[in-house]
Amino acid sequence: MRFYLGVSVWGNIGYLIKGVARWGRVKVARFFLCYPYLQWSERTLWRTLNQLRLCAERVGFGLDSGAFVGRVKLNRKKTPPTLNDYATFLKDYGGLFELATSWDYGDADESLRAFLKLRDMGLRVVPVWRLGDDPKLLRLYCRETPTGWVAIGGFGMLGRHNAKMTPLFVALKDLIDAIKVEFPEVKFHALGCGLNTTLLRIWTPDSADSTTPLQSQRYGLLVHIKDGQVRRTWYRNLKPDDLPDGVEMLKFKVDSKLRSVVHAWCALKVAEHINLKGAIDFGTDE
Repeated sequence: MRFYLGVSVWGNIGYLIKGVARWGRVKVARFFLCYPYLQWSERTLWRTLNQLRLCAERVGFGLDSGAFVGRVKLNRKKTPPTLNDYATFLKDYGGLFELATSWDYGDADESLRAFLKLRDMGLRVVPVWRLGDDPKLLRLYCRETPTGWVAIGGFGMLGRHNAKMTPLFVALKDLIDAIKVEFPEVKFHALGCGLNTTLLRIWTPDSADSTTPLQSQRYGLLVHIKDGQVRRTWYRNLKPDDLPDGVEMLKFKVDSKLRSVVHAWCALKVAEHINLKGAIDFGTDE
């Protein structure tokens, strides 16, 4: 599985760069960006992508249309972005991204119409099927995708991930296994699935993106690599050797900026570990 680190460019990039400056670049990283964040000038876009390229020897980018977020929450203009705006953006910058999702409205019919329009314009977008949508729509996307990829979304709407979701994820795996018989060449990306052990122990997508390693600071939880495994350790259970070299435990706990840099650095190492290994090997959650 290849792994994209979901990036909120308003705050995370600076901490990523500081971590790299302190401890060195990682070998490989992928970043998944949201379209509303990219409504900047061409100069700002290039600067942002080049800053992220400083974080690793090899870098790849994915793009989430973020249509709902863009229309409702993060749009800084009075008029919300439109499908045509997104099409223009993809014509100009789509080649920068390994994966670029279609314009995802959160409504199955509208999303299908948007995908077909973008595809007919010759744009190589990845259709998004959400948990709960008609399985026939997933088959249609597998047949019509111009990239060989289909994204599975809706994980972020599930709330807290736990074992009670096992039947849902088993049903998803069974559905995709059946579809893979019809379309063996199609690959699946899990949009915003987090480091969901319940899901990933049942179904491993071909690629996934997650903000968990960067967002975990707000919960007092560090996502890091220990003994060759991805671990999630509560602050109260951290040991000195869980932190990067030269970081004192007391300073980590009292200095919020240092914590942000440490979280960003550990997130890069998690991305490196998964992308080099091809799968997530979870340690016991502490």
